[in-house]
Amino acid sequence: VALLYAVAAPLALICAFALFEPLKKQDSTESKQSFPFGKILPLTIGGLFLGILFYVAVVKLGDFIAMKTAPTPGLLGIVGAVVNMGVVVGAVLFGFLKTKLPGAGLIALAMAFMTVGYAAAPHAPGVPLTTASVFAICVGAGISIPTFVTWVMSFLHPSARGRGVGFWQGAFFLGQFVAPITAVALTAQLGGFANTLLVFAGLAVVVGLVSLLNSRGHQTLS
Repeated sequence: VALLYAVAAPLALICAFALFEPLKKQDSTESKQSFPFGKILPLTIGGLFLGILFYVAVVKLGDFIAMKTAPTPGLLGIVGAVVNMGVVVGAVLFGFLKTKLPGAGLIALAMAFMTVGYAAAPHAPGVPLTTASVFAICVGAGISIPTFVTWVMSFLHPSARGRGVGFWQGAFFLGQFVAPITAVALTAQLGGFANTLLVFAGLAVVVGLVSLLNSRGHQTLS
């Protein structure tokens, strides 16, 4: 840890001297409307749930593998590298689908990936299929993250985008913070990690259904 801070300290000094705050220019076309809390709030709540669903797969990866075999550092490294590629695949899918599906439809599709991943993982017969299950969860995350951010920004004037995206990111990171706490608490209450995964599958179903019910008539994000 000390070495990490030692490496970061010179970079922080460089940034302090090299970065600057640009001059603000008055935008005569700036909207006088109030900040659209009503439109941003549902997406912010969705970001909270997404942070939980995504980060459980990251921080509890060892527990996923432990359902099938004893996790070793080497095995966890390989599985972690594979499943994190799912985020890249999801982001590529977002690029292809953003002009074909509305934001709510994209979230519904992402939650379908996450539901399958969480529901399949407890029943997967071995490490490869368990890895595929977590990969599916990460694909859902890769679709969801750019969808939510783009969707939030579509409601905001450029001068308010920092605040709006900041709200969403705050909720997303809060979800990441509570994800392992929630997983541990549920595992203790439900008698095992496998049962906990089914609860998260149910959460993904709920988020997906809410998104699907709201997708009709919505425009695409671009």
